Amino acid sequence: MDITSFLLYCFIITATPGPTNVVILSTTQNYGIKKGLHFSYGSTIAFFFISIISFSKFIVFNFGPKSLANHANYRNCLYALSSLSNS
Repeated sequence: MDITSFLLYCFIITATPGPTNVVILSTTQNYGIKKGLHFSYGSTIAFFFISIISFSKFIVFNFGPKSLANHANYRNCLYALSSLSNS
């Protein structure tokens, strides 16, 4: 990955609020800090679970069986299976 692409990505992620942050701000403004904190805790827990799932996929694809390590073959197998079910 090019370092400029990485730095641009870091700037965009840091400088712009995501949809979750906007909803947390709106919830806090409309319903108070306590409800906003509950929503914030829920979004943090959801992010944690998404990170765990993403990391487990990384482990399976990179350290699992050799047939799964090759992403192109895996995608081709999925495409072949989906085309069989469509015909």
